[in-house]
Amino acid sequence: MKKKILVLGSRHDSIVPNLEFDEVYVANSAAINALKYKKKFPHIKIICCSAGLVFDKNPICRNSILDLDPDEIHFRSFPTRNIDLKKTKINILTKKEQRKMQYSFFKLNMLSLIIAESKYRKKNLRETFKYFYESLIRNSFLGTSTGLFSVLLALNKHKNNCDIFISGIGFDGGAYFFSNLEDHVGRHLVDKYIIQNALKSKFKKNITTFDMDTSVLAGIRHQKIDVSDTIL
Repeated sequence: MKKKILVLGSRHDSIVPNLEFDEVYVANSAAINALKYKKKFPHIKIICCSAGLVFDKNPICRNSILDLDPDEIHFRSFPTRNIDLKKTKINILTKKEQRKMQYSFFKLNMLSLIIAESKYRKKNLRETFKYFYESLIRNSFLGTSTGLFSVLLALNKHKNNCDIFISGIGFDGGAYFFSNLEDHVGRHLVDKYIIQNALKSKFKKNITTFDMDTSVLAGIRHQKIDVSDTIL
């Protein structure tokens, strides 16, 4: 039987469905919304995904994750701040491990990620070219945002035998719970290319969004949800 998985992204206008899932994946400051969900469904397993840099430098993200006290945290880089969560399983993924996992979901494997990263934009053309060139030489591309990476983590864990429901992952930029980190200026462009062009259809068909605009942009299923079925 397929697992039902909820993935919460960090867009500030995202909804929290008042529906029971088997697991909840949480990206960065989406832990703020996950706290609301946990109060309603305290027995559901919660898995966080965050970048060490975001966790270290953004107190909104850090404090919300610590308050959430999740079952697992997967870090995309090593955090230097203390994590005083005795029952939480901590996993730190190397960039190589992250890329290897992402390749398995893409139509053209490594080439898909390189093409996607070519869509990324810094604040000017010179810095954009420098970022792409240095990342290519060092083989250090990040790939997906933490929101979409959380979706891939869930698909990877359950070997695609799951239905993924996303909220707060929009692929079009927009405001986040935190917006002072430069990487969010262009990372959504990478996500947009991946969801529209690179993600294999056998994975994409298992992703559903509660947002109609996201459904149209990404080409994924939409599930309508009434206000009465959300947690405020």
